[in-house]
Amino acid sequence: MMIDKAYCIVFLSPLAGRMEIFMIKESIPIVKSDVIVFKKKLKNELILRTKYSLDRSNFKLNACAKAFFELCNGENTCEDIINEMNRRFSDIPVEVIQRDFEKTLKEFQKRGVIGWKNSINAFADDMEKKLN
Repeated sequence: MMIDKAYCIVFLSPLAGRMEIFMIKESIPIVKSDVIVFKKKLKNELILRTKYSLDRSNFKLNACAKAFFELCNGENTCEDIINEMNRRFSDIPVEVIQRDFEKTLKEFQKRGVIGWKNSINAFADDMEKKLN
């Protein structure tokens, strides 16, 4: 399956420079299904609403974000997910997939959609740097 590189970029505007990756690749993200109150699957997209959405607004995941979401099953590590996405979208550089996954995962975390198996947050190093 071939997709346009821009189509895989999720929750991002074009980046001006190189970005450091702080993600702990051994972390295991898991979707918090009890938080999702509305879920509608479309052909290449997924529409979600969480119980934290006070204005009852939905958010839409494109094909790439939907794949990330579905791979956050509590079994795959962050590294497994990046490798699987690299296999599926081999025409996209792994660095782009990793950057997009990190941004998407942070958005999922911000919206309360994912948690971490064994409480090992993939962004613990990032949070520590912000605190110091």
